[in-house]
Amino acid sequence: MPDAFLPSQWAQIQDYESQIARILEMRKQPQPPKRWYESSTWVGSVTAIITLVLTSVTSYVNQGRELRLSHRTTHAAAMRDAAIEAHTLLGTMLKANEERLLLAQGKMDPLPRPERDSISRNTNAIQQRWRNERERAAILVYLYAGPQVAAEWDTVRLRLDDYTQCGETVYRTYARTFAPDTVCAGPKARTIAAGDAFKKMIRERLLAVEEPE
Repeated sequence: MPDAFLPSQWAQIQDYESQIARILEMRKQPQPPKRWYESSTWVGSVTAIITLVLTSVTSYVNQGRELRLSHRTTHAAAMRDAAIEAHTLLGTMLKANEERLLLAQGKMDPLPRPERDSISRNTNAIQQRWRNERERAAILVYLYAGPQVAAEWDTVRLRLDDYTQCGETVYRTYARTFAPDTVCAGPKARTIAAGDAFKKMIRERLLAVEEPE
């Protein structure tokens, strides 16, 4: 034992040396095989599988979102077209009925006779178009806006048909005289009110499709 160390210090040094020797001896011994779940290959495979699954799920969710957005966009476009067609028919018929009443009231008499005849023929053509296309418009509204909006359109059709019939009666009754200014005012007002209600409802339905909550 060197003179520089006390007996207790020397014993501690020997103990440290013994521990180091045991550690070095343990490192020389062959390591036991890793368990299957400790294998780097297995861990890598599981990680790859999990990554693949997560990627597939994310892709599926994104595709579903894109599909729903595409369907909503297509639906909104079809509904908008149906609304435009219905509004165009309604507006054209309101104008035609108004012109028929103006003819019956004599307010177009200052116009040359050929021009008045042309207006009369044009209103007849518009009425025929209404009879031909109102069912198609009703089907499109039902398909793309739903039964509630379609029911509102049915009300518009009934009110407009009543207004048109009133105008035709006045036009034929007052062929040689002048109809009063207030004639068909009731049917006209009811038609306009029904048209406004229809426009409001289909606009709300369109917004619900374009901007869902």
